[in-house]
Amino acid sequence: PNSRPGSGTTISTNTVGLSTMRSVAVFLALVAGANAECPNACSGNGACSAYDMCTCYRNFQGADCSQRTCPFGIAHVDSPKGDLDMSADSLTTGTVISGSAVYPFGTEELFPSMKDSDGDVLDETAHYYMECSNKGLCDRKEGQCECFDGYEGSSCQRASCPEGCSGHGTCEHIETLAGDVTYALWDTGMTMGCKCDPGYSGADCSGKDCKYGIDPAYVDDDATARVSEQFYEISGGSSAGGFPDDAVAGTYAIKFYDVFGEDYVTAPITISTVDTSAGGCSDVVAALEGLPNTVIPTGSVYCSQSQAQTAGVSSGQTYSLTFTGNPGYLKPLTLDTYLDGARETVAPVDTADSSTAKTTVVTYQEGISGEFVDYFAAKCTGVVATIAADSDGYSGGTWTTTPSGSTGYADANGLYSYEMNSGYYLGSLDAPQEALLKKCLGDSDGNDSYGNNVEVYDWDYGSYKIDAFVETPSSHPHAIKLVSTVAKDDFTGGLYYLTWYQSTLNRFVLINAPVTPTSSTASYYVYTTDGVVERVIVDTVLKGQILKSEKVTAQPPVTAYFTQYSNVMY
Repeated sequence: PNSRPGSGTTISTNTVGLSTMRSVAVFLALVAGANAECPNACSGNGACSAYDMCTCYRNFQGADCSQRTCPFGIAHVDSPKGDLDMSADSLTTGTVISGSAVYPFGTEELFPSMKDSDGDVLDETAHYYMECSNKGLCDRKEGQCECFDGYEGSSCQRASCPEGCSGHGTCEHIETLAGDVTYALWDTGMTMGCKCDPGYSGADCSGKDCKYGIDPAYVDDDATARVSEQFYEISGGSSAGGFPDDAVAGTYAIKFYDVFGEDYVTAPITISTVDTSAGGCSDVVAALEGLPNTVIPTGSVYCSQSQAQTAGVSSGQTYSLTFTGNPGYLKPLTLDTYLDGARETVAPVDTADSSTAKTTVVTYQEGISGEFVDYFAAKCTGVVATIAADSDGYSGGTWTTTPSGSTGYADANGLYSYEMNSGYYLGSLDAPQEALLKKCLGDSDGNDSYGNNVEVYDWDYGSYKIDAFVETPSSHPHAIKLVSTVAKDDFTGGLYYLTWYQSTLNRFVLINAPVTPTSSTASYYVYTTDGVVERVIVDTVLKGQILKSEKVTAQPPVTAYFTQYSNVMY
């Protein structure tokens, strides 16, 4: 202690020093608390929270919030994340890392167990939401996905098309490629594929399709090729009073589709239902064969024209076109009668009364369409048949004898079923030809095991007996093709028929009637198929096919029809 002389006061330097040190210590502690901060000030992407920890804003992560979170998408494949909680012994089955920037609701070390909106865990779930859809790596600096090869999109959510479809197609979603088939699986909008331009094929549309032609060895005998035969008619409409009130004239164009689906439009073609010298088959053929790329070979179009010029009768011009140089299935022709945009270029001649006639265009086929594969290539050698009409109770599509009950009618020959019976059958068959035809027809239901087929011919009737006499078609009638024995060329394509055997009258009944008038003396070769025809039923008893033991009400058949010039099925 020091004393100031004369003052009588003593000052302790130790006390003063201790007090000063305490003040400095408190001051330094306050300064340290005021200057504490989170790493890198959370990089401006978060708020500094308790314990000097950053709470990152949305789509940012890391200790200092400097890392970006990449977009999420439905995972193409799921994968377990491993030991996230460092438990070491085994993978945790519950939720871990709840509240993280990447997984705010937590995640799991095993495959994810998805929940519905009520929080219930769902069974057998897959394709959980994953960063970059689990098909890419996240660039944490930019917050953008670096997708693996074959994947693209902001979250790698799409499987990219190979080679960009090589410039010969468009990249489409799988549901688009499915066409009329409804596709609604997990990868809708994710899986992509190439829709190739006409004439190109392959996964990447790099393949060039070759042209189609008919194998010359195929038509070197009685076989004929089915090529597309198409019809179109231009008239003044059915509401007109017939010629000359319904007369039309002008120019139109034909849109032709080749076997690949590519469309070509002809030069304008002249038509006049008053002056039949204008236009006609020569102009139509010249326009078609003048299409670019020799899409229709010269001399390959057969054309026929018909028109009536009788008062009161429709004067519409009808054209039949057979494309012998374009085998395979061809889409129907379309006609353009508005070559000047909104102005009709084929119009009624009687312009004074436009209500009398209105230009009407229809295109259609009459039983002959092109095909790529002949499924009826087996000729039944030794069999030549005619198409006979049933004169005993059935005529012109109408039963002239009242049916007895709901399954047939009685006559001198016993009971005869009228279900699925056109009133026509295969005629002029003697006993040896009948035996040959049974052997050729063979199995009809795809089951040729012992006991299923009958008789020494190892065949199916395609029908069964309801009782001792009445017979009706089974689930599997037979299918045949009839080709004229006097075909004028290799392109007189045969016509398809469904048939079943009526044993009571020993007849091969035709289910569908001929599409054109048939002479009773016209003869046909019979071609058969290994294919199976099946009737469509509502199988309420789950038997798989029509059975004699089941009532019709338990297996009602499905019937349908088209209206003329329409592709709508009713």
